[in-house]
Amino acid sequence: MSMKLLVIAGVTYIISIQFQKTVTLLTSTSPYNQHLEYLPLEARRLGYVPRNVFITYAPDNMLQESVKPLLNHPSLYTTKFVEDSMPPDGPRVQSDWYEPNAYEWVDGYDMDVCIPMNDWQAKSYPNCNTFHEIDLGKLRVINTGGSRIAFEMKVQDGRNERKYVYKTIKYSKEITVKKIEEQRKDSMVMERTSASKFIPDIWGYCSLGVMMDFMPEGNMHDYIKGVRLAGGTTLLPIDQLRISIHIATSVADLHTIDGTKQPSMFHNDICCHQYLFQNGYFKLNDFNYARPCYIHKRTKEQCTRIGFGMTMWKGRSLEEHLAALQHPSFTPLKPDKVDVWMMGNVMYYILTDLYTFEKPKNLNAIESGWELAAGRRSPYPKRIEKSEDLSHVAIKNALDMCWTQDWTKRPSAREISDYLIKRLRAITGEADPDLRVVLPKRDPDQKGTDSDYAFNNE
Repeated sequence: MSMKLLVIAGVTYIISIQFQKTVTLLTSTSPYNQHLEYLPLEARRLGYVPRNVFITYAPDNMLQESVKPLLNHPSLYTTKFVEDSMPPDGPRVQSDWYEPNAYEWVDGYDMDVCIPMNDWQAKSYPNCNTFHEIDLGKLRVINTGGSRIAFEMKVQDGRNERKYVYKTIKYSKEITVKKIEEQRKDSMVMERTSASKFIPDIWGYCSLGVMMDFMPEGNMHDYIKGVRLAGGTTLLPIDQLRISIHIATSVADLHTIDGTKQPSMFHNDICCHQYLFQNGYFKLNDFNYARPCYIHKRTKEQCTRIGFGMTMWKGRSLEEHLAALQHPSFTPLKPDKVDVWMMGNVMYYILTDLYTFEKPKNLNAIESGWELAAGRRSPYPKRIEKSEDLSHVAIKNALDMCWTQDWTKRPSAREISDYLIKRLRAITGEADPDLRVVLPKRDPDQKGTDSDYAFNNE
């Protein structure tokens, strides 16, 4: 085994290279720093294909005084790695060296009778070399979320420079196996839904890092904040219908990966912040909290769930409110129905420029839950309630479908998407109407995502 020091963007790593059959790959952000003989077991918990390079942070007390001066020299960016490369006769990973471990993180189902629907639900498709060639000195922070941070990344593609988004865990967050599993799900879903024009394209994935489309036009929340600050939207009703189609179709494409009628994945965190705008379309992203759908081992029917593992707020589904209130009407449900309910919330924001239960009185999560339990819904402004515009009528009908009280009668996301597209065809008189929209210009001084959203959605 050889030991090397590597300096990337001012961070020093120790690289251990060992050519043997039990070799593995752990990224530089891995918390595991045990003796090498324990690494294969821990690497298996990450769910990734083993490789033969181990990288870890180099603590200061491990650096000799003679080595420390290296840190004072700027590192040169290169993609031409020659030394210590894998020999052509090096070991090749065999499938019996490891097994998927993502199933260990699945909960909420009766595991005595429920099994995974597809084997790809626990797989990952890393291409780590793409990340090893990134010039980290050219990353620029775009935005941060609850647990992740997004960078603008520039990559030279021949004579042209292309931009991507690089998402990874925030520096302030502890790196855990659970966090790594969340990144696996995010990348896996984007890979499996690459045929959808309502979900961003993925360009790379390795452990904690995901490369995806660069989408500088902001997210849906930026749009909502802008129109609220401006006193109301200037979008035509038919464009609000088009955006509602974006919302419903993105969820439908997620649910029906591989064209299956029975849902195989659900998002579990649908909100306006999760929709990014690109070339006229809102696209659903952030699948790190997504969960696989399981089926009954005997009937092959979709299994129900009793919990969803998310922080409770008033934008969650009816069933989660019922569970939180310990309401007697709560029953376990098929998980895709949670997504359908929450996509109705987002359509409501687009239609009304309001958050749910914001007016006439801004209700908190518990108050909103009791309203929903009683069968009442967030009221429409008078202008929407009385509107007979065909696009407004179509969206209100779709909301009734999303917000069906009995989840067993709640339509699927695909059924709602098909309904909205059918109504758009009827209104435009076109068999293949354009689904793109042009958003109103925002105030250039408007900051991204900072707003009154948290206040209105306790």
